[in-house]
Amino acid sequence: AADLPATRQRGILTTMGEHMITWARACTAALALLIAGCAGDLGSPTQTEPAEEPAAGTEATDGLGGLAAEPGPDRTEQLVELAREDGDPMLVYSSNPPEEFQAIIGAFEEEYGLTVEHYRAGGTDIIQRVTQEVQAGAQTADVISANDNVVYALDASEGITSPFVSEHHDAYDTDLRVSENSYPVYVNYWMWAYNTDMVDEDELPRTYEDLLDERWQGEITIARYTDWFAGMHQILGDDAEEYLDRLAAQDPLIADQFTPAILPVISQERSLTISTTSGVLAGEREGGAPIDGYFPDDPTVSRAQSVAWINDGGNPAGGLLFAEFLLHPEHGQVFMREANRVPAHDAVAADPAELRPDEFVPIDYAAFLPEQAMWESRFDQVLINR
Repeated sequence: AADLPATRQRGILTTMGEHMITWARACTAALALLIAGCAGDLGSPTQTEPAEEPAAGTEATDGLGGLAAEPGPDRTEQLVELAREDGDPMLVYSSNPPEEFQAIIGAFEEEYGLTVEHYRAGGTDIIQRVTQEVQAGAQTADVISANDNVVYALDASEGITSPFVSEHHDAYDTDLRVSENSYPVYVNYWMWAYNTDMVDEDELPRTYEDLLDERWQGEITIARYTDWFAGMHQILGDDAEEYLDRLAAQDPLIADQFTPAILPVISQERSLTISTTSGVLAGEREGGAPIDGYFPDDPTVSRAQSVAWINDGGNPAGGLLFAEFLLHPEHGQVFMREANRVPAHDAVAADPAELRPDEFVPIDYAAFLPEQAMWESRFDQVLINR
């Protein structure tokens, strides 16, 4: 992996996507320092209007910065021509499972006759690699597709990502944009799921307050995602501390990630998880598990997987073209739906449609990342070391 030869060893890391969080925890201190160093300039995690001009220093000699800011009717054709003239394969760094992303890459290569190389890794590894490459003046990725904490960190630290305005800009909810230099590709909304052999639909909890009923004592599982914990504070405000203390008194089982949180529900060790996503739920149901999911009546926490572009890679024109392919309602967004994701494009229906909640609150990474170590500690104090 350190050498990344011409083939760039696509898929050299085969750990599944959820392991990104485990690696991230191992490097929490380093990541917190990286973000804290620029915390004073972080600002809002979303943008209400597209950038009119590329940031100073981001426009390459080929004028791509200006082209990126103007999604005109012939931009795609111009990007294809420039990418083919460049001749180099474009490099994509992502945390998506290889089998999921290879389908998208194959369709892109067939559509445009261009070559994509895919380096797949966990989020902290992506942050470290890109940052080291930029500091060394080495060629880096053309496209980053990863969870919002990764994309925001790269945008906030040293302005590594480059501004672009998608031709589909108006179809993407500004509340889901973690930075002005990125767009959401799909969204993970925290769902609740229950064992259908153990719980009748009419007795399900529907609100956060319902979870405190004695019926759910010793029956709940929660995945240890500290950004979810911070998101609950966003939702509950001043009542968060008291509520989470009361939830801890329900003796929830704390699991590392989404899949370990749902497995005790499938095995009937517990009957309810408040930590799953559409992809995890669909995979278990397709395997025959007696499981079903739903959203609470209260707002739920959300975290997107976003795409960002770097105008300094091996084939930046091809990179911008690939980013737009991911955001296209007839290309990347369809692949997201087929992979049991919830597409971020507002005209591409989730399958089933109920996978989009009525109310959600995106995690505020501008506030969370500089204080990630504190949130880690608070999660453990409240829900584990109680």
